[in-house]
Parts: sequence; C-alpha cells; structure tokens
Amino acid sequence: MSSKRGLLVAVALALSGAFSAGAAVVPYLVKDIDPIPFPASSSPGGVVPFGGIDLFAADDGVHGRELWRTNGTAAGTYELADSCPGKCWGFPSVFAVTGHSAFFLSGGDLWVTRGTPRDTFDLARVRDARHPVWVASRGLLFFFTVTGLWRSDGTAAGTYPLSDVTPDSDEMVELQGFVYFTGRTGLHGSSLLRSDGTPGGTVLLWDPAPGDFSHDPLRMLRVLGRRLLFVAPGPGGDPSLRSSDGTSHPPALVTSPSSEHDFRDAVVFAGRLLLVAETETAFQLWASDGTAAGTRLLKSFASPHAFPLSGFSAWASLPGRFLFTVDDGAHGAEPWVTDGTPAGTHLLKDICPGSCSGAVSFFQYPGSVAYFSATDPSLGQELWITDGTSAGTRLVRDLCPGKCSGSPSGLQAAKGKIVFAANAADGRSVIWRTDGTPQGTVRVTDLGPGTSIDSFGYPIPGGLLFVATEPVHGTEIWRTDGTAAGTAIVKDIASADLAGSAPQDFMAAGGKAFFLANDGSHGFELWTSDGTGGGTRLAGDLAPGQKLPEAPIVRAFTEAAGNLFFLTLSTRQRPFFDLWRSDGTPAGTFLVNGVTGMPATSELCGFAGAVFYAGVDELMHPGLWKTDGTVAGTQLVTDKISNLGYFTVVRDRLFFSAGDSASGQELWASDGTAEGTVLVKDINASPGGSSYPSRLTEHDGFLYFFADGGDEHGRKLWRSDGTTEGTTLVADLVPRPDSFAVEHMMSVGSLLFILGRDEAGRGLWSSDGTAAGTHKVVALPDGPADPDAPYDPLGRLAAFQGRFYFVPFSFGGLELWVSDGTAAGTGPVLAQNGQPVGAFGLLRALSHHLYFRSTGIDGSILWQTDGTQAGTLPVAGSPDVSRDYEPLLSVGGRLFFAGWEPLKGQELWALGPD
Repeated sequence: MSSKRGLLVAVALALSGAFSAGAAVVPYLVKDIDPIPFPASSSPGGVVPFGGIDLFAADDGVHGRELWRTNGTAAGTYELADSCPGKCWGFPSVFAVTGHSAFFLSGGDLWVTRGTPRDTFDLARVRDARHPVWVASRGLLFFFTVTGLWRSDGTAAGTYPLSDVTPDSDEMVELQGFVYFTGRTGLHGSSLLRSDGTPGGTVLLWDPAPGDFSHDPLRMLRVLGRRLLFVAPGPGGDPSLRSSDGTSHPPALVTSPSSEHDFRDAVVFAGRLLLVAETETAFQLWASDGTAAGTRLLKSFASPHAFPLSGFSAWASLPGRFLFTVDDGAHGAEPWVTDGTPAGTHLLKDICPGSCSGAVSFFQYPGSVAYFSATDPSLGQELWITDGTSAGTRLVRDLCPGKCSGSPSGLQAAKGKIVFAANAADGRSVIWRTDGTPQGTVRVTDLGPGTSIDSFGYPIPGGLLFVATEPVHGTEIWRTDGTAAGTAIVKDIASADLAGSAPQDFMAAGGKAFFLANDGSHGFELWTSDGTGGGTRLAGDLAPGQKLPEAPIVRAFTEAAGNLFFLTLSTRQRPFFDLWRSDGTPAGTFLVNGVTGMPATSELCGFAGAVFYAGVDELMHPGLWKTDGTVAGTQLVTDKISNLGYFTVVRDRLFFSAGDSASGQELWASDGTAEGTVLVKDINASPGGSSYPSRLTEHDGFLYFFADGGDEHGRKLWRSDGTTEGTTLVADLVPRPDSFAVEHMMSVGSLLFILGRDEAGRGLWSSDGTAAGTHKVVALPDGPADPDAPYDPLGRLAAFQGRFYFVPFSFGGLELWVSDGTAAGTGPVLAQNGQPVGAFGLLRALSHHLYFRSTGIDGSILWQTDGTQAGTLPVAGSPDVSRDYEPLLSVGGRLFFAGWEPLKGQELWALGPD
C-alpha cells in the first residue's frame, strides 16, 4: 500500500472520532475454576518443518503426548489435536508434508492437519499407514497399509484403497506423475506395479519370472532422470540392475556373476546412481547413468567392514562430488570422495592416522562446502570442513580444547551464519556460530548450569528451534537466531497450561455464555456464565459416569428457542457428530440424536424455533433433518437431497446448497416442511451441470451467493428472494474468461464486502447489489495462506461503525485493515505510535470499541480501537491471550475469553459492558 493511501486512512480514522463514546473497560477474571497449578516438562520431540511453522510432539500434562505446532513465538505454539483423549499418549509422528497439508500418525491412525486445531482431523478408516509418497502433480499422497496401496487427497472422501496387492517392501517412488512399487498378486510373484491414483489405473507392469512365485523380490527402486532403476532377479535368479522408462520391458544393465554378489544400497548423485555391492570377499562401489554402457565399477574394497551397515551409512554431496565414509582396510573408517569416475574415487583425508577410525558424521547442509564431525586422537570429536578436496579438508575449531569432545550437532543456517550446538568441558551445552574459519567460529551462549540441549537445528523464519532442558522450565522448545539476545524459551508448555481450567469452545445462547472447562474434579464438562463468579456454574455432564480429561471436539453451535445446540465429534460412530442441547442446567443438558438423525456435517442452523442440519438415518441415507431439542422431536424433513451445506436464514426461508439426481448441486430453500423444501433455481441447467452455490450471505433482506452458471466466466455473484424469477445474476467480478475465487463475504451497512482472488491476486470488492455498484476496491497483500489464521474466517472479519474491519488472508497481511468501500478509505489501521497494528484475528465489537488480539513486546494481549488512531491501543489490564484459540465470544454486553496469568493459569475472563 502506498504511503499516500496510509495517510488517507489515518486521516479518515482521526476524523471518525465523533463516533467514539466512553472509555474502554478493564477485563476481569470471572472465576478461578481450577486453582491448582502443576508444572512439568513437555519433552518436545520429532520436530518437522511445515510451511513456515514446525510440527512436533509434546506432553502438556493434560492431554498426554500429542501433536503441537509452533512458529517460534508463544502465541503461535499450541496443540493441534488430542488424538488419544485424556492423559494417554497418541505417540504422534509426522508421516508426510505436502504443499498444503501435513499427514501424521497417532494412535495407529492416519490424521491430517493444515496447521490449526480446527483443521486437524482423523482420516478415520486408515490404520498402520507406512511409506508415504506425495505426488504434487496429482495432489495425492500414496502409502501402504496392511491391506495394500492407498491414496489420499487430505479428505475422508478422497482417502481410499487402490489395490489389495501385498507389497514386497516399503519401497515406492514417483516417476512422471505415477508411483511405482513392487508386490505379489494371486497370479504373480514379486512384480513391478504402477498407479495413477485410481483403482483402474493401478496395474502390474512387469513380472521378471512369470509362473515362478518363489523368486527374490524386486527392490532398491530409484528414480534417475526419466528412468526407473531397480534390482531384480536375472534369468538364473542372480540379482541384476535394471532400467525402465515406466512402460517398456526393463533391460539388465549389469548382472551379478554369482549368488555371492549382491547390491546392498544405492544413492542418486549428479545424474548417476551410486551403488554398494557386496561379494564374498569385498565391497564394491559402482556408478550407473541408466545405460549398460554407462554402468561401471569405480572401486573395490577388500575389507569385510568397508561399509559398516552394508551401505552408505554416512554421506553428503557437493556440486560434482559425493562424500561418503568407508573403511578400506588400511586407514579405518575415514571420509572418501568420488566424482563418479574410478580416477576420481579416493581417500579424502586420514583424520585418525593409521588403521584407527575418524568416526566421520556428515551434516546435510547445502552449499559449496560440507561440514562434518570427526575424531582426532589429540583433539576429540570436533567440527571439520571440506570443499571435496584433500587440501580443502581441515579442522574448523577445537570447540572443547584438549582431548575432550565438542561433539557438534544440528548445523543449520540462521542470519547468514551456520549455527550449531556443542558440549563444553563441564558438560553443559553451548550454542556456537561459524563462517567456516577458526576466527569466525564463536561461542554464542549457553543456557546456564544444569542445562542441556537435547536436539538442535529446526529452521523457522529468522532462526532455529531446539529442544533444551533446564531447571526452571524442564524440557521445552527454545529458539535462537545465532545471538545471545535472540536465544530464549519459546513456551513453557507443560507448566503454564497446567494451571487453570483451560476454558475453550465458547458458545452463546439465551443471553448466556457457554464453554467447556475442567475444574479438576469433574473433568471437562459444559459450563455457563453470566459474567459473575456466582453465575458461573456447571451446566451439564457430557459423559455420565466418566471424568473426561480432555474437552470433546466441538464443531459448531447455534441457538434455537433460547437453548444452546452444539455438535461434538461422535465417540460412538465416526466420522459423524453428536448433537447436544442445553438450557444451562444439568437436567436440561442432554444428547438429542440417537442412532438416527446423526449429523453428517459440521453445520447447524437455528430456524423457526428448531435446529436444521444435514444428517443420516440408521442405513446412512443422507437428508435434511430438524430437531426441537427433544429426542422425540428429532425428525427427517426430506431424504430427496444430499450434500447439504451453507445454511443461511433470510426472512422466513432457510436457504442452502444441495444436490439431487435431476438438477445437480443447486440453490434450495425450505420453510421447515417436506412440501416446502424446494429447488429455488437450476442455475446451471446444462445436462449433468451444477452451479455449486457457496458463501451464502444475507444482505438487505436478500440472499447473496456465488454460483457457476456453466459458461466460461466461472463463478459470479447472484441474488435471490427465494423465487425462481427473483434469483438473478448481480455481477461478474472478473468479466473475462477467468474464474473468481471468493474467500468470504460480509454485509456491512449498505454494502456487501467480498474478499477473493482474481488473476492479479487477492483483493477486496464491494457491492451495493447492482452490477454498476459492484467493483474491486483495492488489491491486498498476497501470499500463501497464513498458518496462524483461525479456522473460522469470521474471527478475522468485523462490522464496526458502518465500516468493514478485516485481517488479509496471507503471510504479508497480518495487519488490521479497515474499509468504507472506497480505495481512499481502505488500508491498515494505525495505532497511537503511527504504525500499522499487527492483528491475529478474533475481532469482536461491543458498543463503543472493536477488540482484537495482537502480539507485541508485552506478549499476546487484547487491543482496542474506537475508530481513531488515538484510540487504537492495548487494553489496560489484559491477561495473556496467546492460549486462547477461540474467537472472543460476545454475549449479554460482554466479551468472554480464556486468559492466562501466572497465579491463576488459564481461566475464564470477561470484558464489559462497554
């Protein structure tokens, strides 16, 4: 945004001071529901980078060992899912990372996450998944289970088996959009198979010995350019290296002369395949370019211990050179180098002179030099560097002077330097940084007496994460940028979060706040509050006879006839939901649906004194259901439609998107009866066509939505009054052959604001309900989706004083913006210091102020704005809200939220009336 536009927005905010009335109120602790603190260590481990954040396993002492995420800040560090409810451990481990999702195994099940708790879920039917291969061109993850080959697109519907072929091993590779693996069928022994992600496209390509079910399995699948190389039994049963383009019969490149000669390991390097072969008397190093002529022996090692694990146990690559550890029988295990030719394969340096071993361990760090740790008898295990030549291989620095060992670990880049951990003579762990020279290798800091660094070097933007143990916090996640000032604990996961009742899943009905909390006696149950300590009480028992150590997963809530209705993930019949009703008393809190009427999607809508939802009957047939809050009053409205969603009430009609066999997915409406549930309009009337209505929004008494009429322009803005004739096109936001992607809509005063994307990137549009009055206001900061964004985008949108406040959906847009519908009146909100305000969503307005969460030098706390620059500042007395992942709940003139402070832990707080 230009400085001129920022000035205009600041002026507009300053002039709007006339709208402000009164001063903001101070937040207060409503009730200390669970006053007992219980500090411990969370023991983080298994850190894996994922789209600008890191995923790891930790135990907060409440939920057991589960999957967490962090961006290196306390506010951005929190649990993603409790896969094993209670203090039992799910033992999560990241399974695969794709461009937009991370798959992980927990409790034996396959889960998926996009980096937020509400976008983390169990893929239900999948257990014991192994060996994932992500095929980006198809957007599919392939993996094995005990039942054969599976695929997943990250959804439950898109996760299913492809073949029941029994795989020979966990080897699977991608080549030009296909995956290749080996397995056995009822008619074939070990064979080469291929899959395109469909059951019909999963086929057997080649059987090396038709009719022979006893031959050795195919193995060591490696991709070299556009060819697949692997080891298969030859005509006499002896192993041979073969090459295939994925379709033709794979010819042999080299065949073992005897059964005592076998291939043990292979690594792709600089357009070649390097192989370790073992004979009866020696190990051999081979190289292949995928052709018979280009396959040759590089070096033979007579030592029976040349490759300690019969393969490349320690290696690294440089441009044009491959470094590896081998024991040639004369020098011990030392670093060697090859350029893929016999002449270029030789000892790099004898670090431990004679037959002793240098115990080399390479660090996989990209660049023109390689770092490694090695042991010299006079120095101990220290840090070395090499450029791939003998002359360029040297000690960097004796980190622990004398014969003690520095034992460097975890080398990673941070701020242009290599940062790593090492041991000091007194046993404590020390952080170092180096530029590869002795004088440029300096000690950054240690964590103090009695401390240790358990694992080091997980990159995040601007620094590194590591796991450390020290007396005050136990074992927790830390971060460093390679400076002493930039080294600190990220979050005391197991200490701070254990103090308090952990209020969460805030809901509203009948003028009261509802939430889940653990008082330490009953486990997690439903509570209600009117904003006073005396009016904060247990509302219902969600698990009679049990003490739930973890809150049930709440997916949605709504109000009808003054009662609260909410969905939890069913413990009886996944992946469906349980529908609960509560009037705020234990007697009036109970499960509504039985076996029939199981909600199938996480949407509820209060309408005409009842709650409507998409559900299934005992035979799993889908349909539209409703309930009046009693078991007897839960009934099917109609089973003539399926795929229901986007429930929206406008005047006296319930609108939604649904599909039937005649019209496809179109706009429907209902008055709550079977006869009154009708197709509004078949917008895409082409044979087999669907308009897929989405983002249904009420504005000025009409329904607005986006739909695809079936022409080349894709999705457009439509309006409906509930009749076929009154359902009309408003505007094509991209009047060219390009599809518009809408992210959200909100009605503010006389305008409908639209966040979306066209061919130029993300932007803000506004509409007054006419084609002439629909236009693009401004372009917005673009970039990949922000992993810190709440699952519910409404947490980042708000209407206040007739203007639209929002947080753009990108890495570059974590600022609070405001718009009056004009380009001049659209831009970042400025704080008292004249700088844009960083906001993490959770926007909620009371009568005189808009409140939101922001992170600054005081941590993650509440901020406020009255619409002026002078009135945009932190809320006085705000607790830490970094542990509050729920939107602020506005009910009864108050905002309810979960706040943390050292003496009480995480408890129920409120703010207001304003």
